[in-house]
Amino acid sequence: MPANNISIRGGYQPFQLKQDYHLDTFGSAVDKITQQHEKALEQRAAIQSALANVKLNAAEDEWKQNYINNIITRIDDAAQFGNYSHALNIAYQLAGEAASNPELLAKVQENENYENWRKSLDALYLNNKIDKNTRDYFKDKNNYKFSGVYDESGNYKGYSLTEYENPVQQIDLSGLFNWVGQTIAEQSGSSQGVGARTATGGKTEYYSPDAAVLSHSGQGYSRKDLATINAVWDEAIKRHPEAIAYLQQQMDVNQWLLDKTEKELENPDLDINSRIKLEADSDRLKKDLYVDGDESKPYTVQEYLYKSSKETLKSMSYNRVNTQFSVSSSGVGGGAGYGNKGGGFFDLNFNAINRGPSGLIEAAVMKHLNQKINNGSDISKAIGQE
Repeated sequence: MPANNISIRGGYQPFQLKQDYHLDTFGSAVDKITQQHEKALEQRAAIQSALANVKLNAAEDEWKQNYINNIITRIDDAAQFGNYSHALNIAYQLAGEAASNPELLAKVQENENYENWRKSLDALYLNNKIDKNTRDYFKDKNNYKFSGVYDESGNYKGYSLTEYENPVQQIDLSGLFNWVGQTIAEQSGSSQGVGARTATGGKTEYYSPDAAVLSHSGQGYSRKDLATINAVWDEAIKRHPEAIAYLQQQMDVNQWLLDKTEKELENPDLDINSRIKLEADSDRLKKDLYVDGDESKPYTVQEYLYKSSKETLKSMSYNRVNTQFSVSSSGVGGGAGYGNKGGGFFDLNFNAINRGPSGLIEAAVMKHLNQKINNGSDISKAIGQE
């Protein structure tokens, strides 16, 4: 290349300065630096974009932004004094670290775990396994949680997937009610008796010679006692703890709804129609959860269960009574009401073998007949058939 000669004169021998500038080499170096600078910036932007698109829970927004900022700062620091080659190497290094960062990957997995849990709630609702209020209650109650483990210096060590609470699915208590109704045996029985009146209306024994009118009464009953039904229901519930858990969940959901309603009522800008509806909802929920709506007297789960089922249990109980009564005239002086050749007692079509409230009627009749026979009367005379 041509030499640049600079001559300085003034009584001295001429001094010649010679400099060779290899412009092509210098130009290549500048081009390389520019390329490295652009690549570093491209890599910086690519890392920033990729991390911004990583799907983490909104609760991790601050952590993710701090992580991105840390990477950008390290790249910018490396390029601060024009060392873009080093900056590019740092950018490549940090890109690799971000792609395999265990804490970042754990947070990605935890977010997927949480989103899948929320989807499972939606599936239960869509399949009528839980109602909308229960779904919304569990979503509101169970927030995203990252269960990471860190050492004393704050360095990430590991994590375990969070187990989010699942709701108790709806229980059809009608099956349990039916079981109780079928389990309890019906109580039944009957009683009957015979009475007599004299011709003047006085009371007398049905076998008395003075009996003018005989009466036959009978009563049958069948029942299922409410106290027994309640006792069996309590036992059935103890054998099905999932029913208690379901009712406790209902109470929790209703309390959550009541709290939300009360908070909405604090809004001074509510229109009148909205306020009336919310107040009605509040009253209904209070009566459901508290004795007579008094918030100082909350129901226990067992009390809530009984309150929710007492009318159904009551409808399962019954006490049915059937009464029959008949009257027949007896020939006066016929003896034991047997006047008129088999009238009176026999006209009642009464089966004397059945036990009545006064004991075995058959025994009383036979005793009377035996007395007559022992006194010398034959059987035909004794029963008035001669």
